[in-house]
Amino acid sequence: MGIERVIIGLVGKPGAGKSTFKSTLEAVMREDDFWPSVGTVKFSDSLFETLKHYGIPTTRENLQWLGQQLESKRADAVTVGFLNKMRETEENPRKRYEIIIADGVRWLPDETAIREMGGIMVYIMADPALRYERVKTRREKESDESKTWEEFLKEDQAPNEIHVHEIGCRTDFKIDNNCTIDGYKIQARQFYQEFIKPLRNKETPH
Repeated sequence: MGIERVIIGLVGKPGAGKSTFKSTLEAVMREDDFWPSVGTVKFSDSLFETLKHYGIPTTRENLQWLGQQLESKRADAVTVGFLNKMRETEENPRKRYEIIIADGVRWLPDETAIREMGGIMVYIMADPALRYERVKTRREKESDESKTWEEFLKEDQAPNEIHVHEIGCRTDFKIDNNCTIDGYKIQARQFYQEFIKPLRNKETPH
């Protein structure tokens, strides 16, 4: 038995804790003996692949630059790339997840796409200083470890990031990640109880 597909759009600045959401939600669901398949599709996936294809370092600065260049030619370019990745999950049986984490909602068309798919929007927040330390520690992108505070602040104000708070204010659920992982988990559990657990009463056979 499973549930109908659920899409969760994650909004948040770099280092806020978006990448932690999937594992934490899965842990919460396992505690409740609920084991739906969960996958992640990032809005930056196509940008990341393009940079790698051309041998350009996949730094956050380069990802932001590429996104800006594409958006200058087509206002929903990054969203289109994301939607193409979503189609791959529908066409590939191994990627037909019951819960899809749409990580990295940043542009206004991103928000529209998630809403049109009936998705749930989650805003993950944390103070800049804490986000900066997390970015340097996790080293998710090239050059993150050596990033200066000034460089971080500049990237934080890039066109790619200016709509994050605006979109975040319209989300269905908010997580304050100025806390420990236990505090994060408490909030993830609240999200599960409110948005995911009720769907178990509407389970359908695969």
